[in-house]
Amino acid sequence: MGKDGLGTINDNGERFATDKPCGDFTWQNITYVDVKCDYSYYSSDGFVDYIAKRHYHGPFSGRCNVTCSDGTPVIGPPVTSESIGIDEPHNFYYCHVDSKTWLGTEPWCEEKPCGKFEWKDPENGTVICDYTYYSPLYYRDHRFDPPLRVYGGLRGRCEVQCSPPLVPTGAPLLEPDAGGYYYCHGHSATWLGQEPKCRDRPCGDFQRSPQMAIFECDYRRNGVRLTWDHTTGVIYFGAIIGHQVLRWDRTHT
Repeated sequence: MGKDGLGTINDNGERFATDKPCGDFTWQNITYVDVKCDYSYYSSDGFVDYIAKRHYHGPFSGRCNVTCSDGTPVIGPPVTSESIGIDEPHNFYYCHVDSKTWLGTEPWCEEKPCGKFEWKDPENGTVICDYTYYSPLYYRDHRFDPPLRVYGGLRGRCEVQCSPPLVPTGAPLLEPDAGGYYYCHGHSATWLGQEPKCRDRPCGDFQRSPQMAIFECDYRRNGVRLTWDHTTGVIYFGAIIGHQVLRWDRTHT
């Protein structure tokens, strides 16, 4: 066993913390959360906190796992480069040795962090919400160029259904979990997307009419997917509203 300024080194050369450079966990005594701390945790690796938009260099000495007592997903732990891509909640607060600070914000347990769905039912449409929905992943919103990155958990989602043949517009175009839903971004308490509207033929009538071909249009077809236009080489990600089928007119020779 040995010791240096950062902690204790065991016989295998592994370092672990022996003190509390940040003191006891800042939010230890909040009644509505359960806190489990491991003050022996140690890591020399740095990471990015995507919510604070800062890169922290190691070391880190001590971490605490925080959960809401009622089972609601907690808001407040930093969203780090270590947690990106993990398909389960990553609820750790870390002690940053250099700044002697517990990273993150005060734990927050709220069933509807964005409140009720921001917009009223559109004309000729209805909104159906599931406020229990949760996803800890991060996403890209392809309505923007370059795509806007959305970090942290999604907490609740709503679907807009329009009376046929109208189709809904305004939902965010998220990858990898699109589907035409509006989502609540818990860390910013914001509903993603634009005001929903029920529209008929958002792109207008189909414009192309190749010679010796008959085309049939279905303006009710609706979906969200990746599409490659082979004629231009452009890849589109987003809502596909409307569909046309070309067939050869065999009456022409």
